[in-house]
Amino acid sequence: MGNALAVSEDGLRMVAAWEDMRGLCGPPYNRPCTIPWSPPGLTGVAASTDGGRTWTELGAPPATETFMAGGHGWLDRGLHGSQETFYLVSRARLLDNPHPNYGQLGMLLHRGRFENGRFVWKDTRYLGPAADERDFWRGPNVAAAKDGSGRVYVAYTNLADLAYTCDQPGTSGGQIRVRRSDDGGDT
Repeated sequence: MGNALAVSEDGLRMVAAWEDMRGLCGPPYNRPCTIPWSPPGLTGVAASTDGGRTWTELGAPPATETFMAGGHGWLDRGLHGSQETFYLVSRARLLDNPHPNYGQLGMLLHRGRFENGRFVWKDTRYLGPAADERDFWRGPNVAAAKDGSGRVYVAYTNLADLAYTCDQPGTSGGQIRVRRSDDGGDT
């Protein structure tokens, strides 16, 4: 659990992310709440355009058809000028799994930028193990090149073949893996 912060080159535009348990109310967990988040998620996000003096809470980042932001977010910023992009990587949780301890599978990469004085999300991409893998991905983080090249790197821990290591769940020594993109996260 934790929080993250990314800041524009001029220090005025900021995006913050944190663990937010308000995502446990409403679907898929079906716990009562006064106002369910839409979209659901366990990652809260806020943005500032004045160097952090004031903040606008944005709720959870956009979900995909199958997954919502599952916490453990990490932020960075890349590209320049009107193409400046903020990257948030989080765990991916299945939208239809109501059990609070299960349903985490892979990661989500969210991309957004400031337009007309406000932060807007551009898209959300699922990064996850192939359907036949028995690996458990966790601890994602993201780093974006600051030279305008569009290079983005996502690192994570892969608890390889988790359910089958010594016949004991969670006993994998794990591996650090890196995914890279040379086009700002498009591929």
